[in-house]
Amino acid sequence: MRLVCGGPRPTRVCRTRSVTETRQLLRHFLSALAYRTQKALRGAPESFADFRVGPTSRTPHELLWHMTGVIGYARTMLRGGTFTPPRVSFAEEIVRFHDTLAALSADFADGSLAARISDEQFLHGPLSDAMTHAGQLAMLRRLAGSPVASEDFIYADIRPDNVSADQPAPAAADGWWRPDDPPRPPGAHLLHQREQEDAIPRRIVGFHTDEEGHWVADLECGHGQHVRHDPPWQNRPWVITPEGRARFLGTELRCRKCVNEGRRA
Repeated sequence: MRLVCGGPRPTRVCRTRSVTETRQLLRHFLSALAYRTQKALRGAPESFADFRVGPTSRTPHELLWHMTGVIGYARTMLRGGTFTPPRVSFAEEIVRFHDTLAALSADFADGSLAARISDEQFLHGPLSDAMTHAGQLAMLRRLAGSPVASEDFIYADIRPDNVSADQPAPAAADGWWRPDDPPRPPGAHLLHQREQEDAIPRRIVGFHTDEEGHWVADLECGHGQHVRHDPPWQNRPWVITPEGRARFLGTELRCRKCVNEGRRA
């Protein structure tokens, strides 16, 4: 059903008499936002909430507070008034963010509500803004040394009736992903996956540094593999301490050099 809008901008009113397909799509978008936000927050260290990369940048706590404000602002386009949430603890902010998502989703499901903006404006305005910030939360996880595992989001279990903090685990996690690996170019993971399937598992038996001071893992086959710690691109803080390196002795890395040399045993 089409929106019927009247009145001059920016005070025009758009009404729907039933829940339209676009409103259903906006509810789905809110559920995707809940999923992506929780993916960025799940398993984060306690210190993540106050992690700040620059003097004028937002912390994850402040980002989520802002996201709550953005979603609450979207509600004022349907309910009127203003939305100025006070600062609360990070744990309380997580709850408030999802409660605000639920309230907006319920508003979108109410076909009798009049909106001051079109559904398209909801999408390219506050909703896209909030999704951008969810991506920033994920980026901050990597910068903080606790990267978020990748997945194929096409197959994520996104349901319009679930905008809560209780989100499902990935349905199609990327098996090739490793927290210590740097990001790859688009499509490179497919080639890497094939190469890794052919590569031979070899245990780490020691470590040394190369001529540039980067750490190299010594494998039982006699080959070496770099295990650099070069944040924010490569985060392996464990390799810079004797205790961390000792913890990884015996861990297997797949050796492509053995395959190239025709060695199988």
